[in-house]
Amino acid sequence: MTARRAVQSDPGTARQRGRRPIAIAAAAVVTLLAVAAVAVAAPATGAFHNKSGLAFSFSIKKGSCEGAPDPSNPSALAGPKKRGYCFETTATPAVNLTCPAPASSVAGQASLDELTGIRLSPSGMLVVKDYTYQGTTIIGDTELSLKVSGKKASGFVDVTAQGSNGTTSYNCDSGQLAFTAVRG
Repeated sequence: MTARRAVQSDPGTARQRGRRPIAIAAAAVVTLLAVAAVAVAAPATGAFHNKSGLAFSFSIKKGSCEGAPDPSNPSALAGPKKRGYCFETTATPAVNLTCPAPASSVAGQASLDELTGIRLSPSGMLVVKDYTYQGTTIIGDTELSLKVSGKKASGFVDVTAQGSNGTTSYNCDSGQLAFTAVRG
């Protein structure tokens, strides 16, 4: 018992004990950050079906898949294959493209099937573009922005394409077609 009192009265120990609330507060902040990180649900695996917006189905599977290439760089290559959550679909939903006069609207297609086998980020995000070429010239693209959190998913698809009236080329765009989907 006397040894205990002697340790408590030691000025060096008192200083360390004075820092204890700071250490406890720091541990509490670390614990809160860990709890906040757990609050973001990992993507659920399985088939997702459209709930609203652009209608298409897709699956999220755990496996080995390529990383998404940089969507702003048409010549970017997919990243190396790694284990993770993989996007898969055979969908090619029809979309309406708005074009400048004289062609105000044309039918198009979102080539989502070309994006199969791309890995979502650890947070469940996927932003990727599939470019359409005529020779070496880009004549359109299909962009997918997807966020999967647990059994819910949301995002948008944007399709662009070049049109021509024989003498003039013009760009057509679907705009960002939002969607939500649920697993099951």
